Amino acid sequence: MAFAQRFRIHTDREFRDLFTRGQSARCSFAFVKFCSQLRAHPRIAVVVGKKVSKLSVVRHRIKRRIIAALQDAGVEHLPYDMIWSIQKDVTGISFSDILRDVKNVCAFMSRTSVKIK
Repeated sequence: MAFAQRFRIHTDREFRDLFTRGQSARCSFAFVKFCSQLRAHPRIAVVVGKKVSKLSVVRHRIKRRIIAALQDAGVEHLPYDMIWSIQKDVTGISFSDILRDVKNVCAFMSRTSVKIK
């Protein structure tokens, strides 16, 4: 199940703003940019480039697995805008490992104080 429309980052400007003012974190398969915001809910984007896989079916499967892990980790309650840029193929990684890494990154975000400019 995907995030609702209000939970997504859409425009190029939103991506650019987050990349310029956000902080970063890494896990074993992704690079994450995040920044706090004033909304009652987070906004999230998951980006899987063609370097990961040339097949769109595989890229969409990876994106669905990451979104499912984000939902299981409870990111709906974090006050951050996030861009998850997937750096390597996670089809061979178990879902529990993906979920563990996502929870670790979310814990890091909770410990880090990011101010809005």
